[in-house]
Amino acid sequence: MANHRFLILDGLRGIGAMIIAVHHTGAYWHFQFPRSYLAVDLFFLLSGFVLAHVHDEKLRDGRCSARDFLVLRLIRLLPDYWLSVLVSAFALLTYVAATDQATVGYGAAALAILMSLFLLPSVLPERNNLFPLDGPVWSLFYTLIVNAVYAACNRFLTPRALAALVLVTGAACSFAVAVHGNMDVGAQASLASAGAALCRASFGFFWGLALFRNPSLASRKLTRFLPPWSAFAILVAAVCIPGFGVLDPVIDIFVVVCIFPNIIAVATKPLNEGVARRAAPVLLALGAASYPLYLMHKPLGEFVARVLGDRLAGTAPWSGVALFAGLFLFCVWLERRVDIPLRKFLTHRLVGARRPAASAQVAKPGVG
Repeated sequence: MANHRFLILDGLRGIGAMIIAVHHTGAYWHFQFPRSYLAVDLFFLLSGFVLAHVHDEKLRDGRCSARDFLVLRLIRLLPDYWLSVLVSAFALLTYVAATDQATVGYGAAALAILMSLFLLPSVLPERNNLFPLDGPVWSLFYTLIVNAVYAACNRFLTPRALAALVLVTGAACSFAVAVHGNMDVGAQASLASAGAALCRASFGFFWGLALFRNPSLASRKLTRFLPPWSAFAILVAAVCIPGFGVLDPVIDIFVVVCIFPNIIAVATKPLNEGVARRAAPVLLALGAASYPLYLMHKPLGEFVARVLGDRLAGTAPWSGVALFAGLFLFCVWLERRVDIPLRKFLTHRLVGARRPAASAQVAKPGVG
C-alpha cells in the first residue's frame, strides 16, 4: 500500500481535478465553483511538496542527477499528455469539418496539433489560449519549466535562498494577481499572461517545497485539532468563497499562502490503520484519475457537447455526472493498466541502469 501520509493527497488531487473540470464543462452542470481556478494553485503546491519528498535529498547529495530528475518528470507527464493531444486533435478536426473553413482551416489546425505534440504554444483564430487545443495544458508547460529550474538549482537552495525565492516569486505573483483582478490568469496567449503564469507556477511550487522542508510554516495550533479528512471540506469551502470585487486578489492570495499549506499539513497527518486500509482504494483511484482527467476533460467535453447540441441543456447536472463517471473510469484504467506499466518500462530503459530505485519511485500513485 502507498504511504498513508499521501493517501489524502491522492484524494485531494482527484477532487481538485474534478473542481477544475466542472469549471470547464459548465454546460453540463449549470453551476460553478466561484474560485475553482485556485485548484490549479493547489496542484502547484502539491507538486513542490511531493517532489521534494521523493527527490529533494537525492538531488542534494547527488544520488539523482538533474538530468535523471527531468527524464523522470517527462516519463511521468508525457504519455498521458500525448494521449490528450490525440483526443484534442480529433475534437479540433471534427470542429473544423463542421464549421466555416475561413474561420479555422485545416492548415492552421495541423500546425497547432504539431506544436502541441512538442508541448509548444500555438495560435488558432478565435482562441486566445496559449494551448488552443486544450487550454489547461498551460499549467503543465510552466510546471516543467519550474521543475527544470528546481533540478538545476537545488544544491543552491539553502534555507535563506529558498525563503528569498518564495518572497520574490510571491510578490511578483501578488502583483500579477492585483493587475488581473484575481488568480485566474496564465492560460491566455499574451506576454503579460505568460509572465503571470510563470510567477504563479514558480511561487506555488517553491512554496510547496518550503512547506516540505519546514512544516512549521503551517499552523500547528490549527492543524492539531483537525482530522485528515477535513482537508476535503476545507478545499471545497475555499473554492466556494464568492466574489468580492476589489477584494478578490487579496482573498485569492490569502487562500494560496495561508489556507492551502494548512490543507496539506492536515492531509499528511497519519491515518488510522484500519481507516487507511478501507479508504485506500477510493483515494488511490482519485489520485490515479486526476492527471488524465485534468488533461482530457475539456476537449472531450466540448466534443460531446457539440454532438448533443441543444439536448445538453435539459439534462444538466445528470449529463455532468455521466460525463465524469465515464471519464473517471477510463482514467483510472488508463493510469493503472497503461500508464504505470509504460512508465516502469521507460524508467528502466532510460534511467534504471544508473538508478535502480527510480522504477519504484515513478510508479507510486500520487508521486509527482
